[in-house]
Amino acid sequence: MINTILFDMDGTIYNETDVKVKAELYIADYINKKTGVELEKVYSTFREVKKKITNELKGLPQANDRKIWFKVLLEELNVSLMTNVEMAELYWKVLYDSIVIFEDFKFVLPDLQKKYKLYILTDEMIDIARAKLRKLHIDNAFIDIISSEQVGHTKPAEELYQYATKIVGKPANQILIIGDNLAADIRGGNSAGMHTAWLQRGKYHFQRVMEKEMPEITFSNYVQLEKSIDDISNLPREEMNK
Repeated sequence: MINTILFDMDGTIYNETDVKVKAELYIADYINKKTGVELEKVYSTFREVKKKITNELKGLPQANDRKIWFKVLLEELNVSLMTNVEMAELYWKVLYDSIVIFEDFKFVLPDLQKKYKLYILTDEMIDIARAKLRKLHIDNAFIDIISSEQVGHTKPAEELYQYATKIVGKPANQILIIGDNLAADIRGGNSAGMHTAWLQRGKYHFQRVMEKEMPEITFSNYVQLEKSIDDISNLPREEMNK
């Protein structure tokens, strides 16, 4: 019986791609206007820095720390008129002002709250995750935010899912994780013995489903979700081979 749902955040409860691009372009334009460095150079350097850092710090929460991204970016551009902290604050302000909840998620959320205990499971830094939920006006919908920052490992690390199970206080086979990324959300949930549901839309909608990333539920809009949960809720969920 499923009694708890863990929701991924970015791309699962709001469209992350558009707002992140908007924030990135704002920063590039800001640096261009303040320093005279060509806009194309700023933006292309940012993209290279972002890729490099996320690859080098893969599996670590620090890979998502914008202050690290902007520190390296300013060093690469040889810019000293501003700080990485200033850039990160501007970035998040633009994103927070632009963030919009998925309407179909907002529609089903009250019913899900009545039936299940809801949590956020995210690779985002916990203070940033809290701010996003406040901006979306759904911070009271979730019992707690569980962040990879608290564990030191990002999805699909076993340590993160074990920690989440401990925080929830329920057996893994009574927990459903919902996310948009097969390789992170679904693979981790499967390995932990949780029920899994894949939101097949957004930037990961084209992902090829691998054996260890096979979700129990695949859905493209949240109106489909509640019945799908009911259909699998009483089925046994054995831990997949790692």
